[in-house]
Amino acid sequence: METKLHQSGEITIVEIFGKLSLETSQNFHEACLRGFSNKKVVFALEGLQFVGSSGIQTFFRSLVDLNKKNRFGIQVTGLKGDFQRLFNHTVMPDITLCESLDTAISRLRNPPPTSSTP
Repeated sequence: METKLHQSGEITIVEIFGKLSLETSQNFHEACLRGFSNKKVVFALEGLQFVGSSGIQTFFRSLVDLNKKNRFGIQVTGLKGDFQRLFNHTVMPDITLCESLDTAISRLRNPPPTSSTP
């Protein structure tokens, strides 16, 4: 698994590609919490290859943990098929799975209003 970082204004885009393994998932978890806790971040997963189930839960847990610590909330794009369904059933609903990178960036630049209960 490899990453490439891009900036779009104040937003960091983390493009992830290659094969996911348990070892790379654990390293990813540590790097995310260290590097992205206080940044507006989008994870672009179009190039990520999930090989079997090795590391998937750890990878998803990384996103959940980072989302909890990140005051902006994270955005995810590019997850397809069975992995999108697994993401939707496994990951907390606070993480937004966006249709496109442009949508993810727009949501961070212009977050939807939070609902308040009277």
